[in-house]
Parts: sequence; C-alpha cells; structure tokens
Amino acid sequence: MLLRMATVLHVLAAAVYVGGSVFLELVFGPSQDSIPPSQASVIGQKVGSRFAVVAWISLFIIGLSGAYQLYAKGLLNPLLFTTRVGIWTLSMIGLWVLLAINGAVMTLRIRPKLEKRLPLPVTAESGVRRLEELGLVSRKLGRLVRLNTALATIALIIGA
Repeated sequence: MLLRMATVLHVLAAAVYVGGSVFLELVFGPSQDSIPPSQASVIGQKVGSRFAVVAWISLFIIGLSGAYQLYAKGLLNPLLFTTRVGIWTLSMIGLWVLLAINGAVMTLRIRPKLEKRLPLPVTAESGVRRLEELGLVSRKLGRLVRLNTALATIALIIGA
C-alpha cells in the first residue's frame, strides 16, 4: 500500500513539475511579450515566485518517493546499475540532480538578481537602463527554464 502511494505521489509530482515547466515555456513566456514591460515584470515575479515553491516541493517529492520505491523494491544494490533497468534508473537520478542544480541556480542566483532590478523605475533614463539590465538577466533565466523543461521532459520519457 505504501509503495503504491509512493508511486502515485511520484507520478503526480513529476506531472506537476513537467506540466508547470511546459506551461511556463510555451504559454506564459510568450504571453509576457505582449504585455507592457512594467506589468510583465510584476506578473513574472509573482508567477515565478509561486512556481519556484511548487517546483521545489515537486522535486522533493520526486526524490523522496523515488528513493523509497527503490528501497521498497529491494533495488538499492550497486548491481542494479549493471542492468538495463538500472542504467535507465541511474539516468533518471542524474537528470533529477541536474534539475535540482539548475533550480538552485535559478532560485539562489538569477531570481535575486532579477528582484533587485524590480520594480522598474519611473524616470525615463534610469528606466531604460534598468529595463536593459532586466532583459539580460531575464534572458538568462529563460534559457535555464528551457533547459529545465527539456531535462524534465527527457526524465519523464525515460520513466514512462
């Protein structure tokens, strides 16, 4: 019963994580381009902060439930990784680690840089300069979000 619950939580957390990442990349990001920059920055900050919490909770559940599944099935054995299933399992673990590292970079480095530049100032001179800085940091974050989406999608395909 506990193993089944761990499996369901694992799949749900993965669906939330990948679904949220795909939504940010395919729906939210492009929609930001049609909104005035000052409004887009506020909305982006709010959505990004909220999704960061959801993403970290999902990653935590994925890691914990995945480890429990390996334990409950008696697969925590170095010989596992000599089998085909073990190699795929190891690749999913590696992708999970990359997602956690990428998430840490976004959460601890890039988002604070963006938040320092918000809200956008009202004066024209400082507004243009800050908008350019914001665009640069925002593009870096966008590339990391795309990387995250790709890695999460690959992990989902491997796990399916």
